[in-house]
Amino acid sequence: MYSEFSAWLSLVAVGFAVLVAWNIIDVYVKKKKDISLHEGEEDWPQPDLGKVLIVYYSLGGKTRALAQEIAAITGGELYEIAPEREIRKSPLLYFSSRKYLKSGKYPFIAADLPNPDYYDTVFVGAPIWWHTAAWPVLAYLDMADFRGKRVIPFCTMGSDYGTFFEDFEKKAKNAKILEGEYFYDLPPKYADIVRNKIRLWLSILEE
Repeated sequence: MYSEFSAWLSLVAVGFAVLVAWNIIDVYVKKKKDISLHEGEEDWPQPDLGKVLIVYYSLGGKTRALAQEIAAITGGELYEIAPEREIRKSPLLYFSSRKYLKSGKYPFIAADLPNPDYYDTVFVGAPIWWHTAAWPVLAYLDMADFRGKRVIPFCTMGSDYGTFFEDFEKKAKNAKILEGEYFYDLPPKYADIVRNKIRLWLSILEE
């Protein structure tokens, strides 16, 4: 009996290891493809987005860097979503974020939100947690009313964006949503690749 249980556990462990290895390889291949698609310099024509606001939440700095790059290209203003209680990286974050995302009940974020009436286009950026937007961004969307403005979602991710874009569309009240984009978490040496991808993305936006 014990030997059968041990064999079963071994099979489960091997299966899990295979899945993890497959995911790592799959992400690596996708990142390499994404990088190769955006190598070289192109002078992509940029659309007139009017007055731009970039709203984002960032825990590790990747989404902040991306938002800053979008701001540099569009001349937009930045607004960083700030939870009332600072979120710290820890093993507990993995479980607490899961709880909030499942319940749809989020801790408070700062209430001094920018007024969309002052802008023509609003970008909203999030890191991916549990296959969707990090809960501070979902909390922001619960509080915001875009009042017919153009809204463009973007996300940073380690492997997959999951249901981010579908969830965003459901929550962005009264938004005229334009095509969003995802960005892998890449090292700083790929900054030119990221910039090229942003410029290409913006150049093909359609109302």
